[in-house]
Amino acid sequence: IDASLMRYFIRGYFDGDGSITSDFSKKVNITITGYENNLLKIKSYLDNVNIFSNFIEDKRYYNSGNGRMGSLMISDITSKYCFCKHIHEDDDFPAMIRKKELCMKYAQLIENNIDKNRYKMATIYYKYAVQKVS
Repeated sequence: IDASLMRYFIRGYFDGDGSITSDFSKKVNITITGYENNLLKIKSYLDNVNIFSNFIEDKRYYNSGNGRMGSLMISDITSKYCFCKHIHEDDDFPAMIRKKELCMKYAQLIENNIDKNRYKMATIYYKYAVQKVS
């Protein structure tokens, strides 16, 4: 996949096999589930645009022959904010409405609480570490 289209691919993959929790009064979790080889390619792209994640192997047995299964976890506030902004930055391409709304709600929560240092840093980081690279 051409690097310029990768975020759209990730958006589609996230729409199909990803999740974002909808209870924003507690910790927000963002995950993408799939085969390890696919998720590591997504992780590599995200790492290159300064959005960090971890691959967690699913230890249950699957007899598909296609490799290990697992989840890509995006866990820190800055990476979750940047992920949501990055995959939904261009509204010309379709997205699953429910997941897009949850991502935008999370991004808005960060932006509305920018007076808190950890949220302010997330918005600054996105502007200078993610947008400039991608």
